[in-house]
Amino acid sequence: MIMDSYSGNLFSNNEFVFVDITSPIKQNFIIRDNNTILFYPEENKAITLKSSTISILPFFYTLKAFSVEDFRLSEKGYILDSTQYYSDDKTITSYWTPPKELQNNIHKLELSIEQNNIVDVKSLNKDGVLVSSIQFLKIKEYNKILLPSEIIFTGKNSTGGLITETIILNKIIINAPLPKKIIEFKLPNNIEIEEVEW
Repeated sequence: MIMDSYSGNLFSNNEFVFVDITSPIKQNFIIRDNNTILFYPEENKAITLKSSTISILPFFYTLKAFSVEDFRLSEKGYILDSTQYYSDDKTITSYWTPPKELQNNIHKLELSIEQNNIVDVKSLNKDGVLVSSIQFLKIKEYNKILLPSEIIFTGKNSTGGLITETIILNKIIINAPLPKKIIEFKLPNNIEIEEVEW
């Protein structure tokens, strides 16, 4: 069952991200460094999010980590325990222990690679039960760079059940200049701005 469906465009240049949601509501995300603005043009209001971490667009930062050999686990403090090769589907799976501050929720992380591409990342609790997973599907080459055109997130909701979110990426363009109106975007004058701690 599809609960919600959003569509729009995402532009990125280094640490700048601009998302233009076109359906079902008109909404913009503007992210520079750790500063995030949510702009609702039809309501003439904006929300600024103060946060020490960037979590408003997890799929985007997951997509960036896809191209890194160890999914940036080493720089996040994960320790590689072991690696196993499965000849039947030619998959290499590495097993990682998270840093101590994450071990209350995640006991082990499994990273699976096929043909040098990350295809699955699973987080498990101490009983070996799935906490969350990320699947990278339909991997294609864009300007000599391999990227997935579909990402499936699975995680637990507030009641402990598993929910799934699918991100489908169409028309990926790499190393093209961003439109001037995107780079120089500014909020209109005289709009309502609300500040929220995230």
